[in-house]
Amino acid sequence: MEAYEALRKYNQQGKLFTYSDYASWDDGNRYELIDGVVHLMSAPTADHQRVLGRLFRKFADYLDDKACEVFVAPFDVCLSGKGDDDYTVVQPDKICAV
Repeated sequence: MEAYEALRKYNQQGKLFTYSDYASWDDGNRYELIDGVVHLMSAPTADHQRVLGRLFRKFADYLDDKACEVFVAPFDVCLSGKGDDDYTVVQPDKICAV
């Protein structure tokens, strides 16, 4: 399904979506949920990816002997910690997790 058509379909339903809804979508598009509202994500630029790669390397080197790891998107993060019932799910560029 074309990305903007899919976005219209989700947002026209007039409901707030949860992580459980989000996890069931398999249409090839990348989305984030902010307060239950679907937002389409664009592809990163080459400059963005270069900066991300450099930052990842620095963080990963620093955390090498620590109990924390660095992950690169796509990596779903539920901000309230409610899991399937969460209304905000983002895919940050990088995340450090214990």
